[in-house]
Amino acid sequence: MRITTGGTGLGALLVAGLLAGCAGVDVDAAGEAVPTYAEAELAAYRFYQSGLTMPFVAEGPVTAVASSGSGMDTYVLVPCRNGTAICAGSTAGPAGNVRTTEDYVVVAGLYGVELWLSPGGDGAVLYPSGAAVPLAWE
Repeated sequence: MRITTGGTGLGALLVAGLLAGCAGVDVDAAGEAVPTYAEAELAAYRFYQSGLTMPFVAEGPVTAVASSGSGMDTYVLVPCRNGTAICAGSTAGPAGNVRTTEDYVVVAGLYGVELWLSPGGDGAVLYPSGAAVPLAWE
């Protein structure tokens, strides 16, 4: 004997009932927020960065290279003024402003651009026009 309900079959009806019954169940019994994919990806990226070298940690100069319309631009950044500033080219060069974000060391006021240095040797040059170009630093 075969039992059907409107052509859908008892199995489909049973599955639909089970799914409807589970619709209001909180799968996180601990009450903790479950991160989104983007939040988890950012957390993994920051964990990776934490093991890399930040610029100027070794108290030495940093050379950054970026592509420009006419070739390659080179930026030499040297800790100066007893470690309180970053200067262009040498300790006697003009001093720039330095700030640290969670992910970058940002050097502004030198070379007419902002240099965003990320741990591990990459980052970006931000031009006054708002254009950004990837850079490599060492």
